[in-house]
Amino acid sequence: LPGAAALYREIARAGDQKGGSTPDNPIFYLSNSPWNLYDLLEDFLDLNDFPNGPLLLRDLGVRASPVKHKPHTLAQLMMRFSDLPAVLIGDSGEKDALYYANVATNFPGRISAIYIRDVDPGKNSKRDQEVDRLAHTTAALNIPFERVQNSEEIAASLAALDLLDHAAIDRIVRNTIQ
Repeated sequence: LPGAAALYREIARAGDQKGGSTPDNPIFYLSNSPWNLYDLLEDFLDLNDFPNGPLLLRDLGVRASPVKHKPHTLAQLMMRFSDLPAVLIGDSGEKDALYYANVATNFPGRISAIYIRDVDPGKNSKRDQEVDRLAHTTAALNIPFERVQNSEEIAASLAALDLLDHAAIDRIVRNTIQ
């Protein structure tokens, strides 16, 4: 995830209009990873200097839950924080694009942009085609929905939408090179 930590820090900081020490844009880490990986994932986030935020993982039990963790938890977050717009960042490895397109449809006016990182750059896989199809079908919602290769592409798009300072792009690029 080159540049992801810097990107997320910039997104969190972009909401800090009051000059305080705590960023105003909360970051939520929603993953299908099970709770028994919590310590490992928390260490990964800390060691790589990701901004603080709740780590929402799925329960791992004897029986499979009929409720899908990611779409259910995402809908719960949208309802719980009904006054916050959201930027959704996922990847093409699973069904993030489908879940995010559904949230955009079910919570009109709440999603500022959707970014899906391409996990197999250079290939036009079935999952890539599905991401592109979902982006096309949600175009009527006037939400930027992009399949991206890296954090710099996300930062440039967010800056074009005035959701991120243009200077943040340089900071992300510098962080990615290090």
